[in-house]
Amino acid sequence: PRVSFLGLTNEKITLLAANSIRATVATETNKVATWVDDTLSTVALKLEHSTQAFPELQGERMVSLHCCALYTCAQLENSLYW
Repeated sequence: PRVSFLGLTNEKITLLAANSIRATVATETNKVATWVDDTLSTVALKLEHSTQAFPELQGERMVSLHCCALYTCAQLENSLYW
């Protein structure tokens, strides 16, 4: 139901990280989207974002995602974390 809002309609998800209230996905085109549980709608706008291509990730491949309640960390193929 949130695919359109998150901009994931034509994206292929390659990585997923989640915890009890928040989830993040990375796509084949190196974009990232994050959302939170609907029960947290009062803070959702501060903690979630639709699919975005971050300039600093272009040319780098994400190999893993790690997610907590406030942020997401991506490990890149060159062993750096973003």
